[in-house]
Amino acid sequence: MNDLSGIKMQKEEGNRDSFKINNLPQVVFLSILSYLDLKDLGRASCVSKHWYNSTLDPCLWRKLKLQKRHKVDDEVLVRITNHGSAVSVLDVSECRSITEEGLLKALLQCKCLVDLSVVRCVAVTDNILSVIGQSCRNIRSLDISLCRVTDTGVKELCEGCVQLEKLTMDQCRSLTSNSLLSVAQNCPNLTFISVEYNDKIGDDGVHELVHRCPLLERLHLNSSGITSQTALFVAQCCRNIILLDLRYCSSLTDDEVKEVVNGCPYLQILNLSLCSHVTDKALDYIITRCASLRSLYLVHCKITDTGLEAFKRCVCKLERLDISWCQKVTDQGVHAVLEGCRHLKHLGLVRCDLVREETVMRLNQQFPQVFLSTVLTEMNRVCNRAELASLPGT
Repeated sequence: MNDLSGIKMQKEEGNRDSFKINNLPQVVFLSILSYLDLKDLGRASCVSKHWYNSTLDPCLWRKLKLQKRHKVDDEVLVRITNHGSAVSVLDVSECRSITEEGLLKALLQCKCLVDLSVVRCVAVTDNILSVIGQSCRNIRSLDISLCRVTDTGVKELCEGCVQLEKLTMDQCRSLTSNSLLSVAQNCPNLTFISVEYNDKIGDDGVHELVHRCPLLERLHLNSSGITSQTALFVAQCCRNIILLDLRYCSSLTDDEVKEVVNGCPYLQILNLSLCSHVTDKALDYIITRCASLRSLYLVHCKITDTGLEAFKRCVCKLERLDISWCQKVTDQGVHAVLEGCRHLKHLGLVRCDLVREETVMRLNQQFPQVFLSTVLTEMNRVCNRAELASLPGT
């Protein structure tokens, strides 16, 4: 009998000492639930009545990340946006089952929206952009890449969303420089814009943008219709720029690069890849003058060992350098980079065919902190990822 009493007492003491999640303060419990995505949140609602009621708290539905959820249709979207009346983040990128009507209804319910992403969403039209401009005036960040919209829609959007700070419109090939004019006239707080892969975006639109948006810090113009004139506009107006992407600006020369370097003293990331007239002369100037630079991309530029020797002469804080397809670079140039860049973590050497594989292997051992990217190392990395993905439980 005494033994039974002892066991009972131990059990009661164990119950008192054990952790019970349902006894947590509600604010703490909701904080834990906030780390779950929508799918896991639905599963958690099945645990108990307390959990079910907790998962209905509007604070858990403020960030709706539904990208690539093909089962999300109009009914689901409208229901969850109605439930989370204070939705601040909405991502329906590549949601193929949502129609224009469903997205319109959802947006009308999201008055507090500050971050919206609708990449490759077939429901997005000029009418949707107009609704965003009228109903979602607090938006700070918007991504409409790969959407079928026109300058008219962008104009109506910007007239309402004057607080926009980040705008991405990549591969919206119906847009022209008029869209940038609308952005420039209405969004003075813009710090980030990307209009990649659109040859209808020209110098005139960029000129208005950089002139009227003094807070601009990140400018992506990869494969657009700009000329070297845009580089001069940036140099004159964008002193605060920290990221500049001018890939495929075929008319860009060393002289314009010098102007950019002089006009943008805080540059941290500069991409001049596929600018075929950029040579060692520009590289020397960049290394000498850009004290803040951390990443430099010069893929398929006219860079040789002579230009890379500049790394030995300057104190450089570069962490990432890509000189892939610079086919005059040899072992000597790679040595110069690694000896001069003490902070380097990544060096792109893909199709630098004069750099020998045995040299790469030796340098990997000598500079283990730097990843040397060649055709072979990239192939090995892909194979390793494939092997990891095939393992059970991954």
